Amino acid sequence: MTGFKNIVATLYLKNGQAVKSASDMTVMGDVYNLCQLYNDSGIDKIIIFDLSTDDDEHEKNIHTIENINRNIDIKRVCEKEIFFGRKRLSKHFFFVLL
Repeated sequence: MTGFKNIVATLYLKNGQAVKSASDMTVMGDVYNLCQLYNDSGIDKIIIFDLSTDDDEHEKNIHTIENINRNIDIKRVCEKEIFFGRKRLSKHFFFVLL
């Protein structure tokens, strides 16, 4: 049995900014500096939660994720809940950004 571990960080995005959690929308500072800190600290993966509630906000989060992809060397996994109108189609929708 191989004995290695992955260190995984989480990042919650709201309106293109890093926030404390899905229930606490306190802005945590510059998202790019935070990701660079994760990168420099040896984090193996970042799970990014897209907390957008409309299309414009989602586009801001996508733009932020694309900029993160250009600047760090950590694998990212993103999650977005999928809605059609007010009906939830999928609780979790994951896509991996390599």
